Amino acid sequence: MFSPLPDDLPEDVVRSYRSHRAAECWYMLALGVVQLSDAVLRKSLEATDAQVTLFAIAVLCPNLLAGIWGLWMEGREKRPVLLVTGVGRFLVLGALMVWSHPYWFIGVFLVSALMEPVFLTAQTSLFQSNYPAAVRATLLGRVGAVGRLTYLAGALAAGALLDRFPLHGPEILAGSTRLKSGT
Repeated sequence: MFSPLPDDLPEDVVRSYRSHRAAECWYMLALGVVQLSDAVLRKSLEATDAQVTLFAIAVLCPNLLAGIWGLWMEGREKRPVLLVTGVGRFLVLGALMVWSHPYWFIGVFLVSALMEPVFLTAQTSLFQSNYPAAVRATLLGRVGAVGRLTYLAGALAAGALLDRFPLHGPEILAGSTRLKSGT
């Protein structure tokens, strides 16, 4: 699918690329599953049209803050941000196992969605800083392509599971959050 990495890349760049690729694959695989949340709301929790619409709006709005978070993180250490938001998203999404109402479901996802742009901005910044300018676009392109393939695999697998076990949608989503949080 891709040509091999250039032989002259420093070992730390190769390690960073492999870590970045793995993180992107796990994240996109879980995202493919989590993107079916509106189906879980509808099938498993019997949400109304208004609740499904509220969910769709609520989980996308925090992405509007990505630019602000990027400016805030400029010149700051990224590792603590990654740790706090990664663990925080996992803990919040772990609450998916205990909901019994569509509004609880929406609230849990909204809190997680608020942390997501912070996490992704810090992760991308950290990995990009490890790539030499001459190969940065190539390596980021490879990571993105592999991530999109795993996104499709996650969505297809989750769709098949939801079709087979429609009443277990919350458990399927909660299991995928472990992948998404990287733990």
